[in-house]
Amino acid sequence: MGAMTQTPATDGEFGGPALLAELELPERLVVWAFRCWIAPAPLKAYVHREFERRFGSRDSERALREFARFVETLHGEAQRLLHFHHPCCPCVWRDEMAILALLASAQSADNEASRAAAFALTGSSRIAPLLSASRVLAARLADNDLFLPARQASRLAVMAVNDNAQRPWLQ
Repeated sequence: MGAMTQTPATDGEFGGPALLAELELPERLVVWAFRCWIAPAPLKAYVHREFERRFGSRDSERALREFARFVETLHGEAQRLLHFHHPCCPCVWRDEMAILALLASAQSADNEASRAAAFALTGSSRIAPLLSASRVLAARLADNDLFLPARQASRLAVMAVNDNAQRPWLQ
């Protein structure tokens, strides 16, 4: 996975949020935590603190384990370069929207959308481990009233990523 700092997804491109500030709180938490978790600088302590604040001291360790499993599974199954922004960047990248689409579809038990998002993110047909990790994390988020909206913009991001996976010369 590598950091890309190019132009964000614009409203015209996906009809949805182009900036982190335009996302709902649960979406911002997921994107920010993902960025911090994979950042080259040691930022995991910030994620630990934020999860303790959001999930409470009793559930935070479990939520962190499930989040780490999701990120590690995504990293392990990805057969393509994932594009994301640095933790402090206000922009939202397509792959970040695809992560949100995966978790939102897992929360709503939309298996078709989950499979599409998992394929978009991994570029591989080996998506079962990622689907499993996303269901567990999505349930933990929902158990703590952190519901991810099913956005048309997320679905369009998945379609765009899948389209580029089929035609890599567009990237």
